[in-house]
Amino acid sequence: MTTTTVDHTVSIYDRIGGFDTVDRLVETFYRNMDELPEARGIRAVHADDLGPTRAILKVYLAEWLGGPKDYSAKKGHPR
Repeated sequence: MTTTTVDHTVSIYDRIGGFDTVDRLVETFYRNMDELPEARGIRAVHADDLGPTRAILKVYLAEWLGGPKDYSAKKGHPR
């Protein structure tokens, strides 16, 4: 049996690949929201232009995962 050791001094943000991974995650999420029929209801409550929403979610998730504190610098503490 193999034992896996996780270095907890390295943030989840860094372990998953940093901002590139967060970017892909958010882009996939919003693409699915646009394409999946079961997401029509939630998509309808969002603005037509999701650019600003995507950008904010990316910096929020990056910070939440242990990355740069860019969200807090712009928007205050994420609650």
